[in-house]
Amino acid sequence: MDDRLRRIGTENLSLYTKVDPSGFLDIEANNILNFVNFDRNGDTYLYRDFGPDFFRDTWNMWFEILISAIVPPPFIVIGMLSNIVDDWKGIDDALGDCIGFSFGSAAGDPDPYVREVYGGVAGAAAGTSLSQNTTYYVKVERRAIGTYGQIGTYIYTDRGMGTRVSYAEWSLHKKQYHRYLSIVNSYNDGNVDCLSGTITNFKVQTF
Repeated sequence: MDDRLRRIGTENLSLYTKVDPSGFLDIEANNILNFVNFDRNGDTYLYRDFGPDFFRDTWNMWFEILISAIVPPPFIVIGMLSNIVDDWKGIDDALGDCIGFSFGSAAGDPDPYVREVYGGVAGAAAGTSLSQNTTYYVKVERRAIGTYGQIGTYIYTDRGMGTRVSYAEWSLHKKQYHRYLSIVNSYNDGNVDCLSGTITNFKVQTF
C-alpha cells in the first residue's frame, strides 16, 4: 500500500532534523514545540524528508497553537512544504517553490496567512486576526480544485472544531509536489522582530 494513503497521526518531532543556531526551539515529549523569541531574521527550521513527491494534490494538517508574545512584524511559517531545505527567503531567492501556513503581525495580534512561492514569486491570502494567549485549533489543507489546486486554512477556538474564527484560501499558481515538511521555518531577511508560542499535536494526513 502507498504510504501516503495510510499516513495519519501525531508527528514525533524527535524524528525531525533541527537547524536552530540561535536556540529558538525546544521540543517536549515528542509532540510539543516551544518557540521563544523566534525572530524573522533567524536561519531556523525543523524539518523531515518524506521522499520525492510525497505530498501531492490532497493533504491535511492539524495542530494546536498558542502565541504568547509578539514584537511586530514577526514572520513564522508552520507546516511548510518544499523541495529545498532552507529558510523561506532562501527558497524564494533560489527561485524555488514552497507552500505553507504562517503568522505575521502588523499591530500586535497574530495574523494568519496561507502562502505560496512559485519560481521565486511570492503570494499569500490573509485570514482574520487572532488574539495572543489563546489556544487555536488549526487545519491546513490542499485541495485538488482549479488548475493547480488550492491551499486553505480553517482556525477554531475549540478542539471539536465547531467554532470557526478565521479562514483563508489561496489558489496555487504552479503544480507542486513536495518532499520536505518543516514544522516551523524562519524568513531570514535581516529583521529581528519576533514572536513566542507553542505548537502541540501536529498531525498529517496524505492521500
